[in-house]
Amino acid sequence: MTNPVVNIAVVNFKTVWGDKNANLERICAYAEQAALCGADIIVLPELALTGYDDEADKPLHQKMQTLLAETIPGPATDRVSEIAKRTGAYILFGMPEVDRDDPSVTRNSAAICLPDGGVRSFRKVHMPAGEASWARRGDEPLFLDTPFGVIGVGICYDSYKFPELVRMTKARGGQLFINVTALPFEDILPNVNREDLESMALADSIYLASANLVGLDLYKHFMGGSSVLGPGETVGETAYYAGYPFGDPAGQQPGVFLAAIDLSLAESECCHTRRLFTAGPEGQAPGWRPAIYREMCDTVLNDPDWQRRVRAH
Repeated sequence: MTNPVVNIAVVNFKTVWGDKNANLERICAYAEQAALCGADIIVLPELALTGYDDEADKPLHQKMQTLLAETIPGPATDRVSEIAKRTGAYILFGMPEVDRDDPSVTRNSAAICLPDGGVRSFRKVHMPAGEASWARRGDEPLFLDTPFGVIGVGICYDSYKFPELVRMTKARGGQLFINVTALPFEDILPNVNREDLESMALADSIYLASANLVGLDLYKHFMGGSSVLGPGETVGETAYYAGYPFGDPAGQQPGVFLAAIDLSLAESECCHTRRLFTAGPEGQAPGWRPAIYREMCDTVLNDPDWQRRVRAH
């Protein structure tokens, strides 16, 4: 039986750029403390293990992320997995992952350490331009089957600009999506991605747990704003259950934000979008129609003009 109430911790994480050992010690310390506070799921940011900033002037083989990348499972996940197994928590953190079969390939990944001692990897599917200089994009979504239901995972750009992963989580019966992210003030205005998350929470009637880096990395300043948000009691409004929105000064310090939420509320009658994915009364079909979308995507994939445009870029 699915347990609808889950305690989620999200971490505003301050990296020591390029110092994997120091970052791993703090990842473990935050995870230990969050678990002591009763967290069932602990979320740390994108590339928390190494730091995010790219040295654009260096070739691929000399980039920090390439040099510090590890396999998943590997030494870093072994340490964190011990905590997950001992405490019974799910622990997610970002790191550069080297391909076990092809050491020339590095990916921007989220390591997921499971309560049973297992380790999974989600590899960022959608790659912004800056990361493409060192990371190869992944090709597979990840949906975790947990005692709290299905949970989807995305990394930053995956979550904000490509709603497919969030929507698929909901379509599979999940009520929670995890966003492992790294948002600096230098790259984007805080309201842009704040509105992305809030609109998805409302459009899909789903909870989102988002963990961001905070403070100075190498040369960029990350905005914090780690939070747990989702649909609230008031129709058309997003509620913040833990943490703060991107850009809020109160959310710009390192630390852990924790909240216990009832995921079943995402399916309650007050959520006006619940019929997108479930049959309505009197045999009404769900609003979401994947068969039509599949046909639309096939049309694009088979369009020679689209193929030429893709090759041109």
